[in-house]
Amino acid sequence: MSTVNVVSVSSMKLGVASMRYILVFVVLICLLNAGLADGGSETKPTLLKPVVVTASRLAPGFPASSRVVNVLTRDDLQKLPVQSLQEALDYVPGVDIKSRNPFGVQGDVSIRGSTFSQVLILVDGVRVNNPQTPHHNLNLGVPLDQVDRIEVLQGSASSFYGADAVGGVINIITRRPVKNNLTVQGVRLENNTWSGAGTLSLKKDNFFVSSTVSQDSSSGYGEDTDYRIYNAGGRLGWRGPKISAGVSYNYLDKEFGAYDFYTPGLNFPSREWNRAHLLTGYGAIELGNWIFMPRAYYRHHFDEFWLDQDRPEYYKNKSETDLYGGSISARGSLGRVGEVAVGFEYQEDDIDSTGLGDHSRNWISGFGEWGFEKGNKFFLNAGFRFDQYSDYELEFSPTVSLSFWPLEALNLRASAGRSFRVPSYTELYYNSPSNKGNPDLDPEHSWSVEVGADYSFEKNTTLHITFFYRDETDIIDWIKYPGDSFWQVINTGDVETLGLEASMEIYPFQWWNLMDSYDYLDKTIDKSGDYQSKYVLNYPR
Repeated sequence: MSTVNVVSVSSMKLGVASMRYILVFVVLICLLNAGLADGGSETKPTLLKPVVVTASRLAPGFPASSRVVNVLTRDDLQKLPVQSLQEALDYVPGVDIKSRNPFGVQGDVSIRGSTFSQVLILVDGVRVNNPQTPHHNLNLGVPLDQVDRIEVLQGSASSFYGADAVGGVINIITRRPVKNNLTVQGVRLENNTWSGAGTLSLKKDNFFVSSTVSQDSSSGYGEDTDYRIYNAGGRLGWRGPKISAGVSYNYLDKEFGAYDFYTPGLNFPSREWNRAHLLTGYGAIELGNWIFMPRAYYRHHFDEFWLDQDRPEYYKNKSETDLYGGSISARGSLGRVGEVAVGFEYQEDDIDSTGLGDHSRNWISGFGEWGFEKGNKFFLNAGFRFDQYSDYELEFSPTVSLSFWPLEALNLRASAGRSFRVPSYTELYYNSPSNKGNPDLDPEHSWSVEVGADYSFEKNTTLHITFFYRDETDIIDWIKYPGDSFWQVINTGDVETLGLEASMEIYPFQWWNLMDSYDYLDKTIDKSGDYQSKYVLNYPR
């Protein structure tokens, strides 16, 4: 048994920085802020309590101040120099994107030093993680122009959403039209690179409909780096005073050169084709103090992969996966006792693959959550979820979080929770000349705790700081022993992650805001044997 200790220090968005530079930066900003503040003003600094939907199943008005949730609004997305969701996520503190090509060709997401398999992706609250491999998790078919905002919940969230919510959750929330509108845009860059998009939105009384399409293509910056991506999304709905309902659909069609994407160092000129469909139906019915929310969804994904496009018969694989399910949840007020949310969910996924075989699994889930508020200063939130898989034992995921506001400008918070992840079909059944799966894998498990504070120096400067610890067991990783020519997947040893997150937001003017973030990670890995890790050690440093 050996122990590997890896320390990572990074300023996630503005390059590597040491602690003394961060402290100097904070002092300078505070001085700048003091100069910008109105010397005669008696206005007290106030820390705004965010209104988000990802950190809880309770009513959106219930504060999410006990958890770290970063939000990219529609206004942010329009100002940032980005052309895809993948590029936009790279601007969120604590989020790391391993991009294999620009413009959203393919990328893996990590939060708080997690593996890319330990992040859950949602579209309008619907689980879309790909059961074949998390490499396809961002194959969503959601054009950037269709996005209203992106909410990133950092830390454990299996009590809300089930498997994979270990490092955090990314919820992509699409726009609902508020007026009739038509927009068209396009850009041309070097290497025959094109990007264009158009959106049509219509609204009349309680009815609304919208449609967005986008296309990106390029000859690439080198051999086997070309791509073509087509996204389309639409939404149709009706929103009344007591009842609302709607349906949404998203489609993706993508072809790209995948040079050495999955075989680092072997120089394979690979090629890949993806197609994806996501169909969701939803509703909400208000009865007194309660709101009942039924939902059904279906996601289909097609993947064709050639390991060597110059020799297609050497190794190629076609895989089609389906994920479908439905849920019914309800939330309501218990008066002075607090608020509560309960619900059930059924999900099933399957795969039909030339390389992985035919497999399926299903699971049923139940969840509950309670929130309590005292004097707009103290907030307590507790929840649980159970997931019974057809292939694994019952998973129970509890969580508890609280926040306390001793001052109007200061929030103190803490949370703890349990999370888990089940193996993907690729990890279980993949078999190629360079990668071999393992059908005997067990699920991963982890416990996470965090404490933090948020403070507003003045009305235009806010500082956030969080300390977190995550203890993981039965971690799944692809490894290679010395002398081997292939990667194999196993449940490795335990992993402990200790981290610090600090970020600052400054609004010197109404039309201009600044943000910087600093992250520190100390990762300790207990493992048996001398081997090379493919993913567990692949995080920001």
